Amino acid sequence: MTTFYDAIEPDNSWTGLDFGEEKKIAVIRYSPRLLGIGIYEGYEYELFCWKDNGWKSIGKKTATGQTIEFNTPKNALLHLNNNTAKKKGKVFFILNGELFYYN
Repeated sequence: MTTFYDAIEPDNSWTGLDFGEEKKIAVIRYSPRLLGIGIYEGYEYELFCWKDNGWKSIGKKTATGQTIEFNTPKNALLHLNNNTAKKKGKVFFILNGELFYYN
């Protein structure tokens, strides 16, 4: 989760893993970089939701691994703060199970 790959060309690039033998891959998980606000075990995070003309905290959680879960309202505008590192994430929303960032 703390490493990344930046392609020289966005449309003409490839990356892969060599396992030394043929392997079946059951799942791939992708975690975009969010201004250095990756999920790190032991760090406290706070999720905010835009409500009534302002950001309201949904709650705080300490990560027990490289993922963290919150219950959120549907169709909400959100942002996740890393309180331990004092970093604010980008504004995002989830639509039909897909993550979109608000620029």
